[in-house]
Amino acid sequence: MFDLFKKVWPNFKNDNSTEEHEVMTKQTQSAENTDIEKTIDDYGSDVFDDANKLLEALTISQQNKTDQTNNTNFISLKDRFIDEIKNGKIYYSYKPVFIKAIFDNADENGTAYIYDIAMYFTKFYNDRKENGITVENPESVVCKGDFSIDEALKTIKQYPLDIYQKTNTVKYNAKDLTVSIVKEVWELLTADEKKDILSICDKRIESYYSKLI
Repeated sequence: MFDLFKKVWPNFKNDNSTEEHEVMTKQTQSAENTDIEKTIDDYGSDVFDDANKLLEALTISQQNKTDQTNNTNFISLKDRFIDEIKNGKIYYSYKPVFIKAIFDNADENGTAYIYDIAMYFTKFYNDRKENGITVENPESVVCKGDFSIDEALKTIKQYPLDIYQKTNTVKYNAKDLTVSIVKEVWELLTADEKKDILSICDKRIESYYSKLI
């Protein structure tokens, strides 16, 4: 940005100062001319009459570019989160149940207490047991006696939580005992996308159990 400022400002102070532009590559000229044109559109042609005004305009322009780049990264993070829900490998039913548990208990910031998630887990599997339907793979801990809150907590931390933490889309705060969908993902999820995620989880749970029967 400041290189652009140094190149543009002298040309408006001295019409003979054209040497630098003549040696610039076409690609650089094109990019910088675009910046200049946009600056004129946004601030008016008189922006070049005042060095401070020009510097301020170019600083704002650069910040806008940075914000756009950051937003693109966050969108990619959201896509990674959704892709893991849609296509991530499932060895047990824990992952989609985990996501449903977060969404069921999350506050407006996408944060839920891990004990509430564990209670959701125990209810999900114990209800299946009481209703006489397949609970899980026989090797799963949820099939061995009563599935307690403590066992649910241990299971959650060992498998679904660890997987999502590795994608940098979910984080666990051991001090507050909370699980959060990172704000860069949560704040970009629309209401329709949240509904779609829950629907995907239901379909993946149904598909998983259909293969166990």
